[in-house]
Amino acid sequence: MVQLGLLRLLGNHMVMGPGALSAAKAWSRVEELLEDERVEFVAESPTLDSVLPGLLDHPVPASHLITDAYLAAFAISANRALITLDRSFRRFRGLQVRFLKP
Repeated sequence: MVQLGLLRLLGNHMVMGPGALSAAKAWSRVEELLEDERVEFVAESPTLDSVLPGLLDHPVPASHLITDAYLAAFAISANRALITLDRSFRRFRGLQVRFLKP
């Protein structure tokens, strides 16, 4: 899910301006990142399915919650911090979140 989100952002002219990439070039960048020793691919934790339902209980429309709740549950169940620009991740109890500066 994170890789797909990165692909979308790398190809988005509103985000990348004139540096927006084709899908093929964006995928090449993702492959480069996966080979970087500072980047770690983490598989889903077996406890993710028990964490996710508790994060879906929010009074916002589901379309704005599903992906964020999944990413939060992934981080919580893997005992990892989620690093993001999106301040709305504060709503998830138990999530270690670090915010990038824009």
